[in-house]
Amino acid sequence: MHDHDDGDYEAVVKRLAKDAGRSSREHTIERAFGHKAMPTILRSLLDETNGRKRPALEKVNDRLRDAEWYDHEANGLVSPNTFYAWLNTYGEGLGDVV
Repeated sequence: MHDHDDGDYEAVVKRLAKDAGRSSREHTIERAFGHKAMPTILRSLLDETNGRKRPALEKVNDRLRDAEWYDHEANGLVSPNTFYAWLNTYGEGLGDVV
């Protein structure tokens, strides 16, 4: 058994749990868009909407609603906070679009 500071361990566990949830949602979106990478999806959506973020988010959620394999009523849709977090996370990969 390893000795560890409970505060550090707890912080790591919380961060891993948060990353796993985010990663799962990102994988869902990538699947809904034909397994393209998140930066590619976001760049394409922002190009299609002339850089407007709310219509881009609506396109993401429309895609989830249309996916036969995804139960959006049980699993929910992408929130604005999540979408904006992705834009911040992948901002460098989006070039001048964001």
